[in-house]
Amino acid sequence: MATRRLTLEERASKRAERVTEVRQLLDDAAASATTAAGWRSYLDTVAGLPGFSAANALLVYAQQPGATDLRDYDGWAAAGRQVRRGERGVKLLHAGSDASSPRVVSLFDVAQTGPEAPTPTSAPAIAERVAADRLWDRLSAVAEARGWSVRLGPLTDGTGRTDALRREIRVRDSLDDIDAVRTLAHEVAHVVLDHHTAGLGPSRTELEAASMAYVTLRAAGVSAPAAEFDMSSIGGAAGVPALRETAARVIQGLAQARHPAPAVPNDAALATRVERGRVAAARVRERAELGAARSTGVSAARGGEEQGSLVLSPTERARLVQANTDAMAFFTEQLAGTPRAHDYVVQRLGVAEVPGFQLGYAPAGWTSMVDHLRGLGHPDDVLLAAGLAQRSSRETLIDRFRDRVLVAVRDGHGDIAGFIGRPPSDRVPEGVPKYLNTPATDLFDKSRLLFGLPEQRERLASGARPLLIEGVFDVLAIAARGDARVAPVAALGTSVTPAHLAALADTTDEPIVVQLDGDAAGQAATERVAHLVHANPDLRAEIASALPDDHDPASWLATGGELARVVEDAESVPRWLMDRAIARLEATEHSDEVEKQVATLRSVAGILAPLSLSEAASLAADAATRLGLPADTVAGAVWDARERAKEAPRHLYERAARRARSGERETAERAKTTAAPRSSADLPAVAHDRWSRPPHVNTARHLHR
Repeated sequence: MATRRLTLEERASKRAERVTEVRQLLDDAAASATTAAGWRSYLDTVAGLPGFSAANALLVYAQQPGATDLRDYDGWAAAGRQVRRGERGVKLLHAGSDASSPRVVSLFDVAQTGPEAPTPTSAPAIAERVAADRLWDRLSAVAEARGWSVRLGPLTDGTGRTDALRREIRVRDSLDDIDAVRTLAHEVAHVVLDHHTAGLGPSRTELEAASMAYVTLRAAGVSAPAAEFDMSSIGGAAGVPALRETAARVIQGLAQARHPAPAVPNDAALATRVERGRVAAARVRERAELGAARSTGVSAARGGEEQGSLVLSPTERARLVQANTDAMAFFTEQLAGTPRAHDYVVQRLGVAEVPGFQLGYAPAGWTSMVDHLRGLGHPDDVLLAAGLAQRSSRETLIDRFRDRVLVAVRDGHGDIAGFIGRPPSDRVPEGVPKYLNTPATDLFDKSRLLFGLPEQRERLASGARPLLIEGVFDVLAIAARGDARVAPVAALGTSVTPAHLAALADTTDEPIVVQLDGDAAGQAATERVAHLVHANPDLRAEIASALPDDHDPASWLATGGELARVVEDAESVPRWLMDRAIARLEATEHSDEVEKQVATLRSVAGILAPLSLSEAASLAADAATRLGLPADTVAGAVWDARERAKEAPRHLYERAARRARSGERETAERAKTTAAPRSSADLPAVAHDRWSRPPHVNTARHLHR
């Protein structure tokens, strides 16, 4: 007898029954999590599966505790694995586009697949102290983005405190690194969850903060405190609703803490000090990570990817990388079969391929790439998370890149983090962005990635000069010529950041040469980079002169110009900044020439103040001649600027003190040395008397004479 097909009404009824069953399971899971042990087990599930809703995390906790990687049948088949016969799927609620009408979906954990256990995808976690150091910076950024400051200092009781009136988090300064970051995680949770205005009562707020801190620490690779959770605030008849509300607030807080917006100081001098502190702290952190990795034989970079979220698990990272890799293979194949795109590449670069780089073409269709990757087994959530797809106005998935020549952008591991591309024509239609890149994802962070750096590590290691330029296609054009004397890199359509400079400096012993475009915008960008370099004594860089006739590097090469000669003629950052300050004086009309001269002298003095005495004396003598001032006057202004700049950023000294108490005295000394502008006691003495003692010169009065 043929099986009768269900009517639409019967299907809807069956679906409603399944949803009711899962909702009952959800209530049962919440009831079992009202104990301290059950709640801790639930939080372990949240830490292992970031991004799940509170309800689905409770369902996973009830059905498959300890799950680490959940996919459907097709997802595991695409990964080359099979769900074992007899395994029951983990039932979850999927809202889709209509939250009021969810449906039940079944996923399977990797432990339910076979035939063999999966090969581990990562090395052991990096040292806990290094993980704590990185998490401290991340949590501090979360607090600062909400207008709160983080301070180390004495406390009369407890290990930490939030002061809502001053918007300050205070952590006891006698704690070691691990306990300090545990305390900070707890206090930041209070801030993110708005406990100072929520009115939930002390027991409830402490439970929420302790829970959010527990998950944050576990996900970051830092051991959480062993104290039991106080579940008294969700007991009694209202236990299940209260627990589900608490679970939802904790999940919401974790999501809000994953993407802290950077605070932008308004004052230029403060911005310089903040940038200097960030770069110095980053370099100290990197040295500590490298030392920990070498001592354990493990690459610290493989412990987890910390970009947009607190920690990206190895499994999640592998999914995104594989999706990008498969997309690049598709784009490469399309480029070879699209003459218009292929001819444009040859026109721009002179060649069809650039050794070490991957080029491709995204076809003009709306879903060409999405359809291809779905066919390879990549789920929609991965395509969205990788930035390869986006939702249309009808909530369907469409390609992000359409009718564009694309270039793969690699991260520090050498994996494809994303793409950047432009239409294959010099005439870009109005309203169409000339360049389009992958949006911000857990892999793709424009503030950290430098285009061309991973591809040219070998060339840099062989002594090539690192050349920081503006355009992606300029990088390709220079690399295509195969000149071993230079290694071009570029930021991805954003301002150069301290992280960019630190990454480039760590790859080479040669000074960085900055060669941005010669127009007004390019020269303003060059000045910003010069100030970043000048503020950090660990960075070595030079500024190349602007190319003639508004050429960019690619067009300069096309006319037969040589970049190597331009690189050789580059000048030091302090001299370039000084020349620019004096040139600005000469080009400015001002009714009071003395006032204009004083302003220029102060600017020059600020540039020369951090330098060694010998270098400062040499440049000051040149400045005195060009400004028409006595040498003593310039020397006095520089000395005054040196005295004002002696105080180092407070938070680096606090970090140094904390490390010293933890036994890391060598790292602490590095932090102090890196952060603090050099004082006269640290610098070599020179014979000239005006530089060996403070000259008592009233600069303004002398100019008026």
